[in-house]
Amino acid sequence: MECIIQVFPDEMHLATLNNFLGACAQLHPSVNVKNIIISLIDRLAQYAQREDESGGIPSDIQLFDIFSKEIEYIISDRRDMPPEDIVSLQVSLINMAHKCYPERVDYVDTVLEVTKKLFDNIDLTRVEYSTPVGRELEKLLKIPINNFGNMLTVLQLAHFVPLISLYDFEGRKAMSCYIADDVVETETYIPSVEQVEILLSVLAPLAEDQSDGPTANEWEDPEEFVEEQGLMGRVIHLLRSPNPDMQYQILSCARKHLGQGGPKRIGFTLPPIVVSAFQLSKQFHDIKETVSSMLIELIIMLY
Repeated sequence: MECIIQVFPDEMHLATLNNFLGACAQLHPSVNVKNIIISLIDRLAQYAQREDESGGIPSDIQLFDIFSKEIEYIISDRRDMPPEDIVSLQVSLINMAHKCYPERVDYVDTVLEVTKKLFDNIDLTRVEYSTPVGRELEKLLKIPINNFGNMLTVLQLAHFVPLISLYDFEGRKAMSCYIADDVVETETYIPSVEQVEILLSVLAPLAEDQSDGPTANEWEDPEEFVEEQGLMGRVIHLLRSPNPDMQYQILSCARKHLGQGGPKRIGFTLPPIVVSAFQLSKQFHDIKETVSSMLIELIIMLY
């Protein structure tokens, strides 16, 4: 099967894609079908990028849909497939979605949704960060963060947060740090209460004690704790809306979440909220002055 992938041209693979994947599903159970499918996905993704200027993949070939359905079928049929192999296939599929269909954000969310569904099928409800499946899941979740270049787009993915929640505490904390770093480095402003709610729920392992993690007083590395709380403080400065009323709601939402962090965390997270509140009060004062001047002008005009 690997020889067929390497020897025959890309155009033939596109024309016989359903037949080839159907044959993969019928291979002996001991065959590592994961490597075969990943090899084919990677080859066709490279072909799509090379041919992009001349039209790329023909519009009548729904490459993503075909691979998505066939991979789901093969995984469901092979009950003994290791969970890390399942995620590896999804990693390859999400990479293909980015390369072949960069404008289709919904394809990325579909991959995340199917991954969660496949985990449910094998009763995998907790993923340990240090295991092979934990590392593969980390690759999967980082792909949209790295490729979209904007956490606002990632936060719109309905199945992103549910996948992160499958991690143990170490996994959730590692992803929280990665996401917070991305928000700070890209200076991404979070302009609505809904987006702030989602972001702070993802960053909860940094913001408050977790049932499966240590308390603030039990943190193994005090320097790491201080660094992570400093990172949270920088994130708070990016919770900003140009609308004063919305900004008030955002700060209230942040105070509600971060107020659960305990005295050790509040020392880092409360000051940025206070500073933002002072800035907001000045903004409201300026608006008041502007509105008063406009009213005076209106009265004079009417008079």
